This record gives sequence, structure tokens and C-alpha cells, in this order.
Amino acid sequence: MKGTLFPYDAPRKGQARFLRDARDWLGEEGILLAQAPTGLGKTAVALAASLEVAREEGKRVVFTTARRSQHRIAVETVRLIGRDQNPVPTVDLVAQEAMCPDHGEHPREEGALRPFARALLRTPLHAQDAVRLALRFRVCPYRAALRAVRRASLIVCDYNHLFDPNSGGVLRSADVRRADIICVVDEAHNLPSRAREALSHGLTAEALARLAKRGKRGTPTFAVVSRLLAAEARFVGGDSRVPVEFLDRLLKRSSLLSRSRSPRIGLIRQLDRLGPSLPRGDRMLALEAKVFLQTWEQAHHLRLLSRRHGGSLLLAALDPQPATREVFRRLHAALLMSGTLHPGEMYVDLLGLDPDRTRIREYSPDFPPRNRLLLATRGLSLAYRTRPGSFHPCAREIARVCRVIPGNVAAFFPSYAVGRQIGEALRSFPLEKRLLWEHRGQTKAVKEDLLEVLRAGRETGGYLLMAVQGGSLSEGIDYPGNLLKGVIVAGLSMNPPDLRVEALRSFYASRFGRRRGYEYAYLYPALNRAVQCAGRCIRGEDDVAAVVILDDRILRPSVRARLPRTFRPRPSQDVAAEVRTFFYGGQHESPRASPPGRRGPHQADGVARATGGREASGSEGVSAPRP
Repeated sequence: MKGTLFPYDAPRKGQARFLRDARDWLGEEGILLAQAPTGLGKTAVALAASLEVAREEGKRVVFTTARRSQHRIAVETVRLIGRDQNPVPTVDLVAQEAMCPDHGEHPREEGALRPFARALLRTPLHAQDAVRLALRFRVCPYRAALRAVRRASLIVCDYNHLFDPNSGGVLRSADVRRADIICVVDEAHNLPSRAREALSHGLTAEALARLAKRGKRGTPTFAVVSRLLAAEARFVGGDSRVPVEFLDRLLKRSSLLSRSRSPRIGLIRQLDRLGPSLPRGDRMLALEAKVFLQTWEQAHHLRLLSRRHGGSLLLAALDPQPATREVFRRLHAALLMSGTLHPGEMYVDLLGLDPDRTRIREYSPDFPPRNRLLLATRGLSLAYRTRPGSFHPCAREIARVCRVIPGNVAAFFPSYAVGRQIGEALRSFPLEKRLLWEHRGQTKAVKEDLLEVLRAGRETGGYLLMAVQGGSLSEGIDYPGNLLKGVIVAGLSMNPPDLRVEALRSFYASRFGRRRGYEYAYLYPALNRAVQCAGRCIRGEDDVAAVVILDDRILRPSVRARLPRTFRPRPSQDVAAEVRTFFYGGQHESPRASPPGRRGPHQADGVARATGGREASGSEGVSAPRP
């Protein structure tokens, strides 16, 4: 049985070790933390191993991920697994709002729901494809997917379906017991922050005012509390920390709640009476307000007052374990994987994993080390205190490096603001590449067009992509076929020491010790973002690329010792000269495609058509509209 589900002829060296460990440890009902570099083929290994063990043990696999793009990769991989044998019954589950735009109003639903649910399991379908097919038959896609989940061998879903205590228990309602689940957590470095988000709640003056207008019972109370909250927030400059007693004092100022022994309980009861009479969207507002009031006094939360949304209170969770610890304890087995799951011990701490049940493994990339040049500059830092004076030197280094890289380059910055500042400074230097910009809120369509522009530009000197560390272009998006020949990480993206991050550091220090408090809140998140960015350029074993870190803090012994063993930049006084030698071998002719003795990188079949984007130099960008 073992080995039959891997979707390719034979695993590569790095894949083979990962596949062996995953089969063995999942078979022992353990938890495997796997740091596997980008381009290794993690999804194929994880699905093959987990499905094999699930078939042997009579379990099912739940593949959880933070991004919709990873849903499609998982579905396409399981199609490959089932192409030469029986298809794996699979359901791709996303949020109800995304799957059921008609809110369940489907006339033929009851009669067609069961046969359509069976049809979903015959061929693995991405959620979007299932929605289009279901709407043709006037069947609710979400209800059909939930019905199909009961017989699925593989469920692909977002983190919240398994790790959000307030998600409604979708898997539980479909009779999926945690003890019967082998869970795969994709991009698992995101899980602690996503778990904290699931445990965080807000109450806004705008939401209370909306409930006051929509409801019939108890609405004067919501209007009064809305005005009181807005008045309190009017005197706040930014986010302001408030004590746990703040909310009861605020509510008691309402004459409608002042006589209640517990004003919060009184307001919760009014929300319960109001909820059933509200439209669906407003019921969600009422539910969020109720959960906020119920969890206000819970430990390990940061309580903030803000002027946003007309005045708001935020209950920000500091501890992800209430959403993760018990889930992992009850699962049959689990595989957590990421290119930046480093150090593994940090994730054991943060997620509350059982150390005796958990194995930590770091896997080497399949490409030869000589295919990647990894350098860090000496004498240049984008540390916050000296940052303004570093914009011009940083721009100069970026321009020098870009001139000697034959193809597309991506530069990743600590923030959009820093990227703009350095973009302005680039006007002073001959760049010889056109600029592409990442902007907040870019749609999936725009990102796809951006990749088309990069493909077309590969044959014409290339582009410089200006993006942000930790953004969607630095992780969760693929640049296949050596689309990027270089990556520049311009500065370490240390979290700003604001109220939230300092509260996290203090909480971690109290639980894990002072040193780990700093490392978990500041240092490791920055290092992992840098490693994620660096992983964008080499996606296959024949790709060749240069990675340059423009921040000498990464060379400090205390920082270098905390980097993954496969990511140790070499210090350089002249990175541009070393990059030129890497690509050209000291010559000024055509660059070599790969190190001597190896064939060149895989090229795309032809050049993708350009998208009609606007081209410019300096700090102007390229917008890539839909063609």
C-alpha cells in the first residue's frame, strides 16, 4: 500500500526523506513539524503520506490552509493522485458567503441536493468550479458541500473550520470527529496569528447604531451605548489600553442598564431577543457583539479603545493556544509544514503541542547550493533609528545589483512606506529595469496580470518588482520557471514596538522567559519574513538566482545563529560585483543559465503576452489591468 499515492514517478531526494518521515510519524499518531523549502513539492508529499495513512487507519484527511490559492493547488494535486486509480473523494470547503451568494434560495434544492453531493465526490473540484456547477442545477453549493463532507476522504478548508471556536463547528455538524482526522496544516507559520485573530473580537459604535435601527426590541439601549462609546473614543489619539473594568463602567452610564446587576449580561439578553428578527448580515453583527461581551473578562487579552469605526473596543488575544492546543491533542495525527517553520520549538510553545508526541524536522532544498548566491551587505542597515539616512544608500545598492542581474528582480521592503521612500531615491540612479509595484488590496486578477508582465519582461531586460515583506507577493504566490533571477530583501521587517506587539512580548516573556519573549515577538517573525522572500526566486532544482540581504543586522552572531541552517548569508563588501561574477563568471558576455556542468533552468513555453501595462522608470509603477 505504501508508496502508491505519490503522484509522480519517483520522489526527489529531499521529497523522499520528507515522505518517509511523514508516513512513519503520522502512522505513529504523531505530530510532524516540517520546515521544507519552497520548490520542494510539499503539497504532493503531505497529501500522499496523509492519505496513505488515512486509508490504512480508516481515518480521513483535513487539509487546512490560510489562502484560497493553496486550495486550488491541493485539489489539482489530489487529481494527479487519482488519475491512474480510483479518484480520492474530495470536498473543497470555503466560507458560506463565498459558496452561496444566493443565500440558499434554490427551488430544486431538496430533491437535487443528495445526488449532487454524490456527484461532487466523483471528481475533485475546486470550490469555484463546484459553485458554478451547483448554481446551474439550482442547488445550494454550500449545503451540497456540507452533505458531501460526510463521505469525503479529503476535506480542503480554511484554518477556521478546524481552529476557530466560533466558526459554528462545520466539521462537527457533518459528523467529522477530531479523533478520526489526520490534519495537514499548510503554511503553518501563519497558524498562531490566525488563531489569535479567531480569538479576538470587537465592538463598534457603528455596529451598535446599525442594530438600533434594524431591531424592534431593546433598540434604545444599543443607540445609547453607541453614543457613549463614540464619546469615549473621541478623546483617543490612537489605540489606548483600557482596564477590564472599563466596559462595565461605560454600560452603567446608560440608564437602561444601570439597574442591572451585570450590565454586560443585560446587554447580552437584549441581543438574544433581537437576533432572530434581524436579516442574516445583521444577525452576524449581533453574534459578534454577543461573543465580544461574553469574552471581555477572559485572561491573556489586550483591551483597546480606538476612534476607528466611530469608536470601538477591541479585545485582542495574545495566546493562540485556546484555539489550537485541545484540537491538536484530540487529532489522530497532524503534519504542519512551511518554508519558514523556524524554529520548530517556537511553534511547539505557541500552539501548545505535546513535546513527547511532536517531531521537528528541517529539510534541505533539492537544488544544488551553487545555484543560489546568498549575500548580505556590510555597513548598511535599515534599522528604525537610522532608517531615513539609509534610503539613498539602499537605493544605490538596489540599482547596482539590478544592472548585473539578467532578468526580473523582486525587492521586498519592511513596509509600503519604506518602499515608496526608496522608490523615490531610485530616481537618482540608472536602473535599467522597469518598475512594478505592489499595492494594498490588489485583487487576484491584478496579481495574475502582474505575473504575465513579468513573463513578458523576462525576454526584454526584466522588471524590478517593488513589494512588501509579509505581503501576498512574498508568500503564497508562485514564480515558476525561474521567473525571478534575483531577490533583494531590503531591511529586516521587525514588528513595530506598538501596544499590541509589546503586549505579545510581555505575555511570551511571562510564559517562556524574557529572551524568548523578544525572539518570539520581534526577531523570529522578521527572520522568517526574510526567508520567505528569498524563497520566491528558486522554485525548481535547475533554477539559478541571487539573493541579497541589504541589512547587516542579519550578520550579527546572535542573529545568524538563529537562522535556519540552509539560510546563512555570506558577508560582502561589494554585492554587485559578486552578483556579476555569479551570473557572468567575470565576463561581460551573455550570462550563464546555470553553474558549470548543469543544464539551464526550465523556461516557460514561449513568452506570455503583455497585458498592456503602463511602463515607466524611476518611482513610477506599472499598473497591470485585465487584458
